Amino acid sequence: MDKNNDTLSAQESPQAPLDPRLSLPRYTYPNLDLLPESLSPFITKVQQEYPKHNMPLLLSDHEEITVRDLYNFPNVLLAGTIASGKTQCIYNNIISWLYKFHPAELKLFICRSKPIDYNAFTLLERHFSGNFPGANKLVIESAEVPKTFDSLLNEVDLRLRLFQEADVKTIKDYNQLFEQRKLNPDEGHRYLPNIVLILDDLQTFLNKETTDSLIDLTQRNLYTGLYVLAATSQIMSREITPQLKANFSTRIAMKLMSQAESRRILDRVGAEKLEPRGELLYEQGRKLMKGKQPLIENATIQAVCKYIGDQEGYPKAPSLPQIDPAGWGEVDLDERDKLFEDAARLVVSHQQGSTSLIQRRLKLGYNRAGKIIDQLEAAGIVGPFEGSKAREVLYPDEYSLEQYLKALNGNTYQSDTPPTPKRKIRKATSSNVSKPKKKSSPSKRRQKSTTIKNNTPLRANTFEVSRSSPASRRTPAQPPPKKKNNRNIFAIWIFLAIIALIVYLFYSI
Repeated sequence: MDKNNDTLSAQESPQAPLDPRLSLPRYTYPNLDLLPESLSPFITKVQQEYPKHNMPLLLSDHEEITVRDLYNFPNVLLAGTIASGKTQCIYNNIISWLYKFHPAELKLFICRSKPIDYNAFTLLERHFSGNFPGANKLVIESAEVPKTFDSLLNEVDLRLRLFQEADVKTIKDYNQLFEQRKLNPDEGHRYLPNIVLILDDLQTFLNKETTDSLIDLTQRNLYTGLYVLAATSQIMSREITPQLKANFSTRIAMKLMSQAESRRILDRVGAEKLEPRGELLYEQGRKLMKGKQPLIENATIQAVCKYIGDQEGYPKAPSLPQIDPAGWGEVDLDERDKLFEDAARLVVSHQQGSTSLIQRRLKLGYNRAGKIIDQLEAAGIVGPFEGSKAREVLYPDEYSLEQYLKALNGNTYQSDTPPTPKRKIRKATSSNVSKPKKKSSPSKRRQKSTTIKNNTPLRANTFEVSRSSPASRRTPAQPPPKKKNNRNIFAIWIFLAIIALIVYLFYSI
């Protein structure tokens, strides 16, 4: 105990560098005794090799382990058929990370499509889970995925802002400055852990909105310390658009069904020939390399996670850096943003007062979108900040909003005047609405009688009566012209043929 206190005192001195691991000083890494004898050499190699990399990804344990550093290639797409070993590959990497990273250095967000997967990792929530508005669990169900994407987009924007203030370009340089006490925590600076977003199975989480969010996330997360590891069993799925696939610079193929699927992920064939359990192909330079994943049994995974989960953890998931939405200060409506009215129409049409919605649809940074949402609150268009919930939209429709915006631009709006309250609209049903009977027009009745009299059927899409005069309608139709008789022409051709034959015979004799 005294030793720990001495360590803390030393770290608090201005000369000593900051150590993020002191946020949980009694944490101990899992040991080799938790593993079967067959896996001990593998983890020993991991402990020797992983410190050389910023964010290691295990590709193979065959002979010597093969590791790729995701620092320069933060987005990974792993494709394979069902039961090809994709989830096992993710398990292996998580277990290997637990032997390298302290909880202060790594946060995991696992989006799963099957409730039977990743249950053992819920024991790590007090250690390796981060906390955002709308995403405060390590294992995330499908319904919470859109909020998680929005939270991570906000996190990327916040980190880029911190990099700009610190005059650096990468998380490595930023954390180095923070550890050297060159960044002031009172100004919002703090140590930034690595964040890994795991998506298994990718296509189940994608729709129009989430696809756009994921494309945006995978385009901006380079050198921010946020990594995306996505696995899919349907590489030909339409939800995985070419633009999204292009953002995954690291692609790994396990057993696939056809050469077309192999070309889709690796741009060449070969993955269709792999064994279904653990074998994989990845590109290294211009060569295609083959690897094999180890098999870590579920009992071993549970033992490692339980060892960590039984230790003293954080009282709650530590909050990662985020801007306080109420911290923008006084809002002057006379200096509204140029996109203020566009944002107002957007939140009213969607009935969702969300900063991430404005940010995503208007292509803005989080700082500017946050200022606009505060201006909307000051103008009485949206309600106050309510934690992870979206703000309440106080205008029920765009018509009432347009009337208010006209008054606001004309400086005739009184700030004490409440907005038009939302009215509950009663839905029309067969019991409370009587359908009016359709009456045919006189012209249509005339047309119908004329049709029946003449025994001439009308086309199904004919709705107009001819505008010709009654006299012209009584004039009988002219019969179609008769076809020309071709007998005379045929006789002339035969006559000419006979003459030609006679001439030919005469000259031949």
